[in-house]
Amino acid sequence: RFTDSYQVMFMVHSFVFSYFMLKVIEVIFDDVEGIKSFNVKVFFILLWFLIPINNVQAIRFPIASWIYIYGVIMYLKSENKRFLFFCFLSCLVHFSFALATVVVLAYSFLGNRNLLYLSFLALSFILPNLFYSFLSNFDSSQLGEGVEDKIQSYSREDYIKMRNQNLENRNWYSRLRIPFLQYGFYIALFYNAYLKRFSLKSDKFQDNLVSFMILFLAFIQFGFAFDSLGRRFLIIWFVLASIYFIRSYSLNASSELKLPTAILFFPVALWSIVQLRISLDVTTWMFYIGNPVVATF
Repeated sequence: RFTDSYQVMFMVHSFVFSYFMLKVIEVIFDDVEGIKSFNVKVFFILLWFLIPINNVQAIRFPIASWIYIYGVIMYLKSENKRFLFFCFLSCLVHFSFALATVVVLAYSFLGNRNLLYLSFLALSFILPNLFYSFLSNFDSSQLGEGVEDKIQSYSREDYIKMRNQNLENRNWYSRLRIPFLQYGFYIALFYNAYLKRFSLKSDKFQDNLVSFMILFLAFIQFGFAFDSLGRRFLIIWFVLASIYFIRSYSLNASSELKLPTAILFFPVALWSIVQLRISLDVTTWMFYIGNPVVATF
């Protein structure tokens, strides 16, 4: 800790969170040259509400998330490996991002190997506990006492049961908003990236994004054995999926309501309303006057 003043510490945390969040939004906004259709607006709104500014109160994971997302997006866009530095930086904020950084490093070496990544994804559904078994039996003492304690804390059965119980105690709309959005994205992406792949325009950035999303989803599916680990990183995958649809609708400009938007409209609305209600416990409605959501209209 660099200060004993909670006000100063919170100010610095808020600045770092806001900086990387807005940098990601700026990169995507400039990349698509503005918001041109209702379809794009829906996913820009979701992008704002997935890891909103009020999450800064949780401090470590939300801040690390936006740092990691910025590093990944800039690397996929430019293919310049210097942006991987931000992925390493996210590890210093939250330990679990060491695993996510291994994923992006693996992608940087392997490139766009969709069939290989789809094989990993299929394996993650067939043998979901494979990674859990490996990490539980791994001799983490070689990595140092601090790393060993972190790995053991995530793999403890009592911790996993506690997280599951906390989830079960939530209201249905808070509990089901994740699977609604998760499976809505699965259906929409299957339609867009597979059934419509020959009729939609794409570019190198979009191809890189799709390929990395497949690999990252495989990592998440293996991470669901740790419960909170998979669910937390799934939100980051939602951010990447939202960026995919924003770019897809911008590359294939149309004012018509598209099927993926229709499929995801209710999950997006449910997520946004629940997140807004949660946000109002720690912020005021005045906060939402000048922000990227209002700016989309």
